[in-house]
Amino acid sequence: MGPIHRVRYLGLDFTWKGRASDGSVQFITEALGRLIKATLKSRQQRGVLIAFLLHRLTHRLVHGYVKHGVLRTTDQLVRAAYRGLARLPADSSNAFVYTPVKFGGLGSPCLAVQIPRCSGSALLDCWKLTIRPYSVCEHSSFRRILHALSQPVCIGSMAVSSETEAVAAWFDRWRVSADGADVPEVELTSEPAIGCTIRETCFYEFTCAAVS
Repeated sequence: MGPIHRVRYLGLDFTWKGRASDGSVQFITEALGRLIKATLKSRQQRGVLIAFLLHRLTHRLVHGYVKHGVLRTTDQLVRAAYRGLARLPADSSNAFVYTPVKFGGLGSPCLAVQIPRCSGSALLDCWKLTIRPYSVCEHSSFRRILHALSQPVCIGSMAVSSETEAVAAWFDRWRVSADGADVPEVELTSEPAIGCTIRETCFYEFTCAAVS
């Protein structure tokens, strides 16, 4: 790795000196500069800042790695730009900027408080994935291929292209049980939930784990 190279690994940027800055301060500085120079009215500029620019910045900060100092610097830049667009006095309270509009404030979010909460919520949501059993036989593509057998299907180490070959392949596949005894005869049914049935015992259902 040379001095001009930049490598991204697991969502983080690295240079030859170590972990690199994510560039959030530079991004918001350039974006605010373009917004202030835009030929828009003051109210339109404030609307663009709240509705678009801060949302994009929030997504960038939540899904990246930032330190608390970067969040404080970003908050200062946003507050300064908002005061300039709203033509507020320099001694105006920060609480007035962060208070929601319905309570008489300007409704600008405090990134130093909001970003850690959003990042924590995103991490907690990763543990809410539920794994439920899903029958392969219920899948439309599996049922269409296996039922119609319009193209070769691999069953174990054998490729079959007809119902007769499928019956034989399934029988050879499940013929020998764990204790070495032969299982009862297998037949391929034409029911909607297609699969392998055991005449003398039960219905064998092939399942897989599906993440919902």
